[in-house]
Amino acid sequence: MTAKKVFLVCNAHLDPVWLWQWQEGLAETISTFRTAARFCEEFDGFVFNHNESLLYEWIEKHDPPLFRKIQKLVRQKRWNIMGGWYLQPDCNMPAGESFVRQILAGKTYFKEKFGVEVKTAINFDPFGHSRGLVQIMARAGYDSYLCGRPYQRDCELPAKDFVWVGFDGSEILAHRFSFNHELYNSPLGRATEKIERWIDGHEGATNLLIPWGVGLTQGFAGHCPVDPAAAGGGHPAFDAAGVFSGVETECATSAAGGQKPQSLGNRLLFLDGAAEEAVSAVGE
Repeated sequence: MTAKKVFLVCNAHLDPVWLWQWQEGLAETISTFRTAARFCEEFDGFVFNHNESLLYEWIEKHDPPLFRKIQKLVRQKRWNIMGGWYLQPDCNMPAGESFVRQILAGKTYFKEKFGVEVKTAINFDPFGHSRGLVQIMARAGYDSYLCGRPYQRDCELPAKDFVWVGFDGSEILAHRFSFNHELYNSPLGRATEKIERWIDGHEGATNLLIPWGVGLTQGFAGHCPVDPAAAGGGHPAFDAAGVFSGVETECATSAAGGQKPQSLGNRLLFLDGAAEEAVSAVGE
């Protein structure tokens, strides 16, 4: 097996209003954040990642002791504020002003409450990503972007890491992490199986980001699905020196790798949800 570093990004994607009312989203958020904070305190080296400032606002209002605990974990680098937006929005249809407000509201809140300036934007779940995002993110202080969809079969890219070029020539280092139609989560109690599959399926990779965790209707409770002690070696899934990390670590490692990823200029990262066809922008 080719030597590689595996970045294990624990997350728990939550849609505040999806197939439930917002009160259910609130309850799920409190349950998830309580469990994640417990894991951070219980397991050495464990790092939890979460975005969406709205969810943190809910915790601040409805469970102040938990909010203060999360603030402490962030200072200790045990809890990573990722993304920095207000929510994960649809990234195809909204106007540019909507994206700007998403970023402004989120980054302002995280800076004020946690002293954090987020540099890697993330949108794990949207089905497409407008090329106009590149200029907006670059001017908002982001240097990298992480996404899951569309899958390779729907939108062919030369590699997981690529430089995405905006309409004005702005550049963002981007990473699409999806593999074999698996995204940000892992089946409850079966995270190690996912990690093994991804390591086996990326034999030639030097760096590999693997998102894992549960969210939405699955909840995020019980015992830690991956033994943090195994991440340093000893378990077959971690022969490649896995580390629990924030999303920024893989992007920074790729950027420092010496070889600049291929640039994508006239490209929308777009998936038509009905027809499931990849679409490229026309012309430069």
